Amino acid sequence: MSTSGATGFAVAQIAAVAGNLTQNVARHVEVARAARQHGAGFVVFPELSLTGYEPDLARETAITPDSSVIQPLVDLARQGITIVAGAPIRSTTAKPFLAALIITPRDLQVYNKRFLHGEENDVFCPGSDVVLTPVATQQVGIAICADIHEPQHDQDIAQAGATVYAAGVAIKQQSLPRAHDEMSRLSARHGFVTLLANYSAPSGGYDIRGGSGIWNSRGECLQLAADSREQLLLATPGQNGWTAQRVDA
Repeated sequence: MSTSGATGFAVAQIAAVAGNLTQNVARHVEVARAARQHGAGFVVFPELSLTGYEPDLARETAITPDSSVIQPLVDLARQGITIVAGAPIRSTTAKPFLAALIITPRDLQVYNKRFLHGEENDVFCPGSDVVLTPVATQQVGIAICADIHEPQHDQDIAQAGATVYAAGVAIKQQSLPRAHDEMSRLSARHGFVTLLANYSAPSGGYDIRGGSGIWNSRGECLQLAADSREQLLLATPGQNGWTAQRVDA
């Protein structure tokens, strides 16, 4: 498939090596390049994907947005794809932000998770921003995990003009049905296409096995990733609505 003027969207369901930024960046580059080859101009990875969902390692692995370790992702993005990857980002306090790096062909934005939960409150400081990024003809609102369960978050994203809602998550197997229901409701409530990127394997000691997905603007599930497999979900807008497929990553 041609990559010029890419209008597709991708969800990356992958595993992570705990705390190993260099190895995880290399894997992100492989998967993002594959997404681009399938016509995607955007790909979202799981929550804290560059380190794994490892709150205990957050302070020692926290980076700044201009860190040289992510330069391979910056270089790839310049070829025509927006990459959303998760990482702990240093703040002016002792606690880092639980963040998503939005690396576009033009620049780099940071979204800091607004709605922390559980032990995250002891490790991270919350953000307060609402972040959208343009991709082809769409406006993509960025979310991280527990954000999807807070009505204020999706309301703010909708008010800002989003047409696509992309969430990187780290969700246990037992919590997946609730997350899937929420993404379906968000789609139907606001007319979003929603993207959910989860890990394919345990991270941080949690029973995570996949369950990434894509829902259309009516709340219908277009595609789910297989359990315990690294896969890409690919969604493409068309005259008759969005279509989706999955491929191994």
